[in-house]
Amino acid sequence: MKSFLIACALWAAAGLVQAQSADYRSPLSGYEKNPVAPLDWSKANEAVDRAGGWKAYLRESAQPDQPVTGQPKAAQLQLEDALARALMLAPELRSSLQGIDLKQPDVLRLTEHQRQTLLRYARLTADVKTHYFAAVAARERLAYQQQVVEATSIAAALSQRMARTGNLNAVHQAEAQLAYAEAMKRLMQAQTDQVQTKEALIRLLNLSGPDADFSLSDRLPALPSAPMALGRLERYAVEEAAESGPLMARHPEFLRLRSDARETYLRYRAAFDWAEHYQKEILPLRQKISEEQLLRYNGMIIGVFELLDDARQQAKAVTEYLEALHLFWKAEAALAPALVAATHQLALVERTLWK
Repeated sequence: MKSFLIACALWAAAGLVQAQSADYRSPLSGYEKNPVAPLDWSKANEAVDRAGGWKAYLRESAQPDQPVTGQPKAAQLQLEDALARALMLAPELRSSLQGIDLKQPDVLRLTEHQRQTLLRYARLTADVKTHYFAAVAARERLAYQQQVVEATSIAAALSQRMARTGNLNAVHQAEAQLAYAEAMKRLMQAQTDQVQTKEALIRLLNLSGPDADFSLSDRLPALPSAPMALGRLERYAVEEAAESGPLMARHPEFLRLRSDARETYLRYRAAFDWAEHYQKEILPLRQKISEEQLLRYNGMIIGVFELLDDARQQAKAVTEYLEALHLFWKAEAALAPALVAATHQLALVERTLWK
């Protein structure tokens, strides 16, 4: 019985390891090699293994969009492929981009037509990125929620057996059943979100037939090691306009656009800081708490319901981290068109001043 409870509770630590891992190793790899109290952990592993344990109950999560046996796996759609497809659907825009340095455009020195073209391109790119990251994020949330449902179903089944033998009161049994029911509700919502976001991407790229039968990455890109710097963004968006002299620097529209650029950056930076905080602070602490709680359970200091409550807290933390990471990539996608639009407006103001 004890080994079965250990298997039930470890799903939370598994989710944390998977959420932070760069290569998606087995969720319990950290548990198997944990240097803390090696004798206790070794015995727990052996007991769980004999009972079927995590090999049966904490499998790597089943990924959506798996091919039917005997059928080839759908090709994975990369972000670069989606961007190329979107540009192919806009031949006039593609033609107009010739002669514009897309990596480091000197926006203020482009013609008005070139600036308009660059703005259209930036908005198109942001639209594709937003849809693409939304679809990948939905897929990742679905995969994690499948793990949560699997674990809560085990806990619910266990609670029923314990109740039948008189080892569990009706309140605790109902709580376990409710946790499973709520996890199922979130799974159904995750399934709906996954379908809706993928279909939205299909419509945006005008895909049909075999082209619409694609898979996506299992998860969002990792958070960058550092955010883009404010000074760089300000120079790109507004500071070049200062070359026009003090009249431009004091112009109300110039001041407003500079403020807009800072506000756009701050939204981006806040999203980065939030995701980084979860990645570097909250998730490691949650994992440490889980490991300590399991040691306390093995020592019979706490009971199974304290262990399961810790599992629910970890599930909440992982879910919030995935949402924070998605919001960062959404904010990153919105950054370029906002800055290009600001520089375009600045060029118009400058032209008005020097007429």
